[in-house]
Amino acid sequence: DILGNDQAYYALQELKEVVGKITPKVPDAGVHQMQVSSKTSAPAVQSHSTSISFYSTRELKDSGRITSLDQLYAQASALHPILRSKVQCWADISHGSFLANNRNREEESDDNMFIRWHQARGDTKLRDAIEWAQIKSPQRAIEKAFQTYCGDVSRLLDITRQTIYFQEIEHISTCLGSIWHDEEIMVERIKNRMDPEDSVTRMYGSYRDIMLNIRIVNDKTKDLKIDKHVCEVRLVLQCFAEVFIKENTTHAHYVALRNEMGHDG
Repeated sequence: DILGNDQAYYALQELKEVVGKITPKVPDAGVHQMQVSSKTSAPAVQSHSTSISFYSTRELKDSGRITSLDQLYAQASALHPILRSKVQCWADISHGSFLANNRNREEESDDNMFIRWHQARGDTKLRDAIEWAQIKSPQRAIEKAFQTYCGDVSRLLDITRQTIYFQEIEHISTCLGSIWHDEEIMVERIKNRMDPEDSVTRMYGSYRDIMLNIRIVNDKTKDLKIDKHVCEVRLVLQCFAEVFIKENTTHAHYVALRNEMGHDG
């Protein structure tokens, strides 16, 4: 168990200190997808959910929160490539890797499961072998909205998401520092599910990660009116990922537990 030795313990304590220095914009409060200013128009992109028109309850419409799943997906589709570019930069700085696609994992070799971005950056073949996270399907988004958030789509913060994988705990700390010092990033929420002393973390079993909800605020996102859209970034140790990717059960257990307990994430 990587969390059971002294070296890992001290690395986790250092990681905990780094997480503690990152102050979310809305600590100890719910994070929501918010409407853009009434003086601006919605993103000029095609929605990925045009066949599904779903709105939250009427009482939420005057709260400033997004109530339309179509609007949420329009923003997400515009932000998706921008987030991918960001995680590539952070991975390059912090020895991060990305998941290889199924063709590259046919032999189920640990060596073929992840691709180091520093190597893939200048190698077209390696870049093409990366399996980037896709926008969450509308069906899964609706299921999560009802099961976890009583139909409030503004609390869906993982429509656009990416995951960076690491070999060492110290590399996660480096990546967190890069995110925190990125002037274009607003951290809305951070969860340290690698803290072995945390009771909720223990209930999630072997599923461990650092989860951040962030906004990307720069000239491009402001022009596209997507600077208020919250997306998700997960930082995961490769040794943990290898288990739940191969077994394909750990994360499913985590999702079921989250739905039962009504937890975000």
